[in-house]
Amino acid sequence: MAREEHNHAGASEDIEEQPELRRRVSGSLLICLIASVIEFATAADFCDTSDSCDDPYVAWAIAVGVISAFFCFVRLAFIFQHFHLRDTFDVVLSLVLVVLWAFGAAFNTSTEGPFPFTGNGYIFTWIAFLAAMVYAATALPHAVAKVRATVVAINTSLLILLFTSLVEMSVSADVCSAVDDCSDRNGFAVAVGAASAAICFILILIARFSPDLAQPSMKIMSVFLLVWWAAGAGVNTSAEGPFNSSCGAARGTANACAFESCGCELSTTS
Repeated sequence: MAREEHNHAGASEDIEEQPELRRRVSGSLLICLIASVIEFATAADFCDTSDSCDDPYVAWAIAVGVISAFFCFVRLAFIFQHFHLRDTFDVVLSLVLVVLWAFGAAFNTSTEGPFPFTGNGYIFTWIAFLAAMVYAATALPHAVAKVRATVVAINTSLLILLFTSLVEMSVSADVCSAVDDCSDRNGFAVAVGAASAAICFILILIARFSPDLAQPSMKIMSVFLLVWWAAGAGVNTSAEGPFNSSCGAARGTANACAFESCGCELSTTS
């Protein structure tokens, strides 16, 4: 009887059987799907009107949107048809989408990309990226909660900050390459993202393999990262900074600072 009750409780934790969780996952996937379709349609239109289909940045923009739209559509079909899948499926798919759109945002909104300025492609690239992160933020804690005895929960704010840092770092490196100058503020912009990504990765490893050190480490490093990104946002988006317009890294810098502010508050009050 106890085993049957345990199995029933475990089954009730599936995403398809939890209305609120199902709505959150479906909503984030639907937004990601719509944004993906608009992004690749805009990229395809840019390819046609500017005769730049051979440009690898344009080809990548189209590929990102098509791949993302396909994945989102398939997962939504499974949800609405009530196909029961293992939680690891959502974990893997959400991480794939986050990584895909992290690189999509980095290249699409770079100075060499098809969407360096605010427009449909630029806006919906970022919407898709944020929707993928919401999907991951929903899927990861749910999956981890079911195996909490063997797996340590990864702080969602760390994962979000890690990918945002990688976006800022990659666009910063692209700016350095475009202007052939990686000194002073340009070099600092690269360092901000690189250092933040490295720290986040180390903290994730600590949370996984040494949970006793995770909480004190988070409390110390979250304060440092908050100050680090405050300085980064101030320098990177200043009048003489490398990201003083609405390019990808400017938005990435602001997002990273905002996410770390939330992470700092959560870690110091828990």
